Amino acid sequence: MKQGDVHHFIGISKDDAKKLIEEHPSIPHIIINDKVYYPKAKLRDWLLKLGE
Repeated sequence: MKQGDVHHFIGISKDDAKKLIEEHPSIPHIIINDKVYYPKAKLRDWLLKLGE
């Protein structure tokens, strides 16, 4: 999913999602043609581990 859709997936505001991405560079992502994408399954797993 695109960066602009991360907040929908997580259920937080756009500003909070942007801050989360800035504060956690380890967030799972891939870059294709200078665009950042977040794989849903890996993002879900990462969030679960972050909440432990």
